Amino acid sequence: MNYNDLRSALYIIENYSVTEIQRMMELSKDIDSNILEMVCRDFKVTPKQVKSKSRKGNIKIARFITIYLLRKYGELPSLKEIGMFLGGRDHSTILHSLRQVDNYIDTGFKVDAINKLEEEVKYFLKTIKAEL
Repeated sequence: MNYNDLRSALYIIENYSVTEIQRMMELSKDIDSNILEMVCRDFKVTPKQVKSKSRKGNIKIARFITIYLLRKYGELPSLKEIGMFLGGRDHSTILHSLRQVDNYIDTGFKVDAINKLEEEVKYFLKTIKAEL
């Protein structure tokens, strides 16, 4: 933790009640679960399937895109934590998934689905921030 992190934490403690802080923490946990739910809904898979070891095409693609969106917009700070959230995967697996989505974007594969999901996530985050 650096000086700015400590100042930010002190500011929050000074300016927010305990219930507001608890509410903010709960909302941040929900962000990652909601990102997972959005992807699952679009790809017609379940969170359990995304977290599984399955390599079936639609499940694998949904998992890759979930990882991409979690990394870009989620509250999990590290590759290791994203891996734990998605069924105990190793950080190198998460890194591979991120590279795969970059390849999808470069080649135009599933770009419409990725863009649509990104817009949904941005709207969701905007709504969450408005509630805070």
